[in-house]
Amino acid sequence: MNFTSTWRRWIHAILASSKASVLVNGSPSKEFSCQRGLRQGDPLSPFLFVIAMEAWSCILRKANEVGIFHGMQLPNNGSLISHFLFADDVIIISQGNENSFRNIGRSLRGFYLISGLKVNLEKSSLYGLGWGNSDLLSMASIIHCKVGDFPLTYLGLKVGANMNLKKNWDPVVDIFRARLSNWKAKTLSMGGRVTLIKSVLESLPIYYFSLYRAPSGVIDSLERIRRSFLWGGKEDRHGIPWVAWETVTLPKDKGGLGITSLKYSNMAMLAKWWWRFKNEKHSLWWNVIWSLHHSTRSWNPLPVKLSSCGVWRNIFKVSDDFNKVNIDLNCLFIGVLGKGDRIRFWLDPWATEVPFKVTGSNLELVLEVEERAVVAARAC
Repeated sequence: MNFTSTWRRWIHAILASSKASVLVNGSPSKEFSCQRGLRQGDPLSPFLFVIAMEAWSCILRKANEVGIFHGMQLPNNGSLISHFLFADDVIIISQGNENSFRNIGRSLRGFYLISGLKVNLEKSSLYGLGWGNSDLLSMASIIHCKVGDFPLTYLGLKVGANMNLKKNWDPVVDIFRARLSNWKAKTLSMGGRVTLIKSVLESLPIYYFSLYRAPSGVIDSLERIRRSFLWGGKEDRHGIPWVAWETVTLPKDKGGLGITSLKYSNMAMLAKWWWRFKNEKHSLWWNVIWSLHHSTRSWNPLPVKLSSCGVWRNIFKVSDDFNKVNIDLNCLFIGVLGKGDRIRFWLDPWATEVPFKVTGSNLELVLEVEERAVVAARAC
């Protein structure tokens, strides 16, 4: 990767000079040198992981270019996706043919010989979409890994699960119940309970809320746990609620305790995807959404196939929740005119707080331009 010899010596000196000791009965043992591997918790480790996996990424990209194996081509002239990397975790996406699988195995072997990084096949799994179990077993035997089933958990989130079902939110509910247990409520003051209630949302629940639209039954269960904890009761037996919960969730300047409503938190986090879609038009995820959902016949503020199911459709439908409280989500994002090459003339609010397609201004001109005509193109 064209790193100079001086830089490589620096990194080697840092790793080779490290020492560690083990606590024995509370006392550190004699220090010993670390022989190999990166130390967990070392701030240098993620950086070196990224560098090493960038080399692996280059190998996969080159393999796609020369046709050694084939990734997934997105529709509508979309991107070619062959792999995703996160630190030392790798997801390889390939068409299901025997030749591709054999070449993936060969490239893994070659990367091991070059870098010394060996894939742990015991922890690797093969997942198939639209494949029979016998075919998956046959392909998995080529690269000597096991066959996995959907849904799977990756980076803390469930992949392939129907998140409209309440049972798939059990991990979130269990964490709420464990963090806000009855014995903790009895040992904390009212102020301590309020502080703990606010902090619990900052862990796994907010991670789920930022991507999935929580079913109303899940919201009710979580709110029930929070109410019981605040008033010192149990889930099946409430304490005395001195104030209505709707008042508790108000901001402090409006007489509440500043405990955020879980429903509104979920809505706000999903609304951020609307903002990201309008601002991150050169990112990979934007290209994936555009390739899968774009239609020239749609005038929706976001491209979405309403006949489809899944995460993106629920992100689009969060606008219905905002409409119930008289908020037009699309009108919250006002375009700031620069070159005019990123703002859609008719569909994005930029001259006023409402898009031209809503106000009906110069409606006869709408038929003369494409749906996604930008301001710069229309100005010409």
